[in-house]
Amino acid sequence: MWYAKWQLIEGGALPYRDFNFSYPPLALALFIIPGLASGTAEGFYAVFSAQMLAIAWLTVLLVSRTASRMGLDGFRTAALYFIVLLMYSTELTKKLDIAAAAAVLSAMWLWLSGRRTGSYLMLVVGALVKIYPVFLIPVFLMASYLAPGGDRRIGILKGIAAAAGLGVAAALLMLAAGVPMSGLSEAFLSQTGRSFQAESVPGNITHLLGLLGISDYGVAESAHTYIITQGPLAGLRDGWIWVVAAMCILSYIAVWVFGKRSSAGGPARVLALGSCLTVLAVLLSYMVFSTQYMLWIVTLLPFAIMGEKGPSARLRMQAAYLALFPVLLPLMVWYLFGIGEAAAALSVLVRNLLLLWFALRIISMRSGRRLAFPRRQ
Repeated sequence: MWYAKWQLIEGGALPYRDFNFSYPPLALALFIIPGLASGTAEGFYAVFSAQMLAIAWLTVLLVSRTASRMGLDGFRTAALYFIVLLMYSTELTKKLDIAAAAAVLSAMWLWLSGRRTGSYLMLVVGALVKIYPVFLIPVFLMASYLAPGGDRRIGILKGIAAAAGLGVAAALLMLAAGVPMSGLSEAFLSQTGRSFQAESVPGNITHLLGLLGISDYGVAESAHTYIITQGPLAGLRDGWIWVVAAMCILSYIAVWVFGKRSSAGGPARVLALGSCLTVLAVLLSYMVFSTQYMLWIVTLLPFAIMGEKGPSARLRMQAAYLALFPVLLPLMVWYLFGIGEAAAALSVLVRNLLLLWFALRIISMRSGRRLAFPRRQ
């Protein structure tokens, strides 16, 4: 699929105008490099995979360095993440998501290093690969406001201006290259118009109700995944993005309230728990939840897990974290090797319940009494 898009570009076609590219503009760079390096599909895949693998190794380093900046054990945090990364090593080389995850980790490290404006810019860079890092900008802004010392308002305004400026510059460059306004919408909003995916929470619930005979349902292959074609939620697709927006707003309110109530952990606590909670809110409410989207959260959960002070509670969180990817194995081969709808739907349910448990667990950490983050950063 990636190579076919590259061949269109190589032939002179302009993404967003001449064909449906479906990704933000910076994702193009990740296609151009392997495309220029090889003239065959096999060579393209080899270079693309090496590119993603190199970024994956970078994320291990970033998790270690960021954890250390948070006052956590950098080696143990990175080791926990590395085990899960090994479980997913084959699949992550085929997708773009690890690149966006690396941008988020870089933004966290920059923020904790005192380079706040650079952290906002890095979030926008990540959003120009895969849109989800933009949801974390309010979390970073709240962390900046709640952090002690300095003129916080000026720093926040500078960060907003830098992020907005980079986003506007990217849009203007696209327009200057000949991309129509409809192409801008496609680049950043194409995913919002998709049907409920079978792996999403609403899609999974509809799927299970159908399998139990409680309601009608239909499953069809579309865009290299499976969607729910009919059922009780089918008519809500067009307006479902407002449900996602409401869930994000609720997560922001929770981050703000928890951040104001307790100073334990300081900015590290707001960044770690707030980022995890916001990404979980998106994943658990969005109409699309492709398997590779798990890279959005598995790069962040180790900070929340290692920030748990209680040994037994931390062990339970570690076990749940490690269980997430074995649960995914049926998703990677369902239908393909005859596992069937019921097994696939149940494995999706277990995964989604584990993620919901993590969200509730993170909310329960709000008071700071069970946090291992240092009180002062």
